Amino acid sequence: MIEKENAVAELDRVLQCKGVDLIQFGPNDFAMSTGRPGEAMSPAVKEVERTVIRTCLAAGVAVRAEIASVEAAGYYLDLGVRHFSLYHDLQLMHSAWRDGGQRLREVIGDG
Repeated sequence: MIEKENAVAELDRVLQCKGVDLIQFGPNDFAMSTGRPGEAMSPAVKEVERTVIRTCLAAGVAVRAEIASVEAAGYYLDLGVRHFSLYHDLQLMHSAWRDGGQRLREVIGDG
């Protein structure tokens, strides 16, 4: 995970480390660590993300993007990303609890 300014600054060195075969940029954590909480989608953070992606791919290291929808993959595919984490853990848990709870309410006649 590349989530701090110093990790971005040292990215070329990180990519030379033996065993590094995949990198993921963390826009939320990067924004927070640079004093811009809530600005993960800002133009400045997106530019850093693109720089990280380009640098990794140029070095032959794969990049993974965490996306909240299938539709979001297009942006990253255009940048050369081919590895994805679909949805966030909390979204998955929330959906499972919501859907499971609704089904259970239907079964017990309370929904």
